Amino acid sequence: TDKPDQKIDRNPARVNEESVMAKSGKYFLQKVPLGFTNPQQYEQELRMPLGQEWNTRNVHMNRVKPKVFVKVGAVVPPLQYV
Repeated sequence: TDKPDQKIDRNPARVNEESVMAKSGKYFLQKVPLGFTNPQQYEQELRMPLGQEWNTRNVHMNRVKPKVFVKVGAVVPPLQYV
């Protein structure tokens, strides 16, 4: 029934690959996060190691420093009142 010049792909690995891509699609970003201009810039940031073994102590401490620093015992107001 198939034409001789028509090629049917019956490779089970390809079918499996498509189903895996459909399932893993939720883990991929739809757009680049704020602060990055293109996907290559974001990928480069993700590939850069954060550990002390690869960076100097000052660079490591700056990269892993929390964005919000609150002293112990300080009262933090709820977000609805900020």
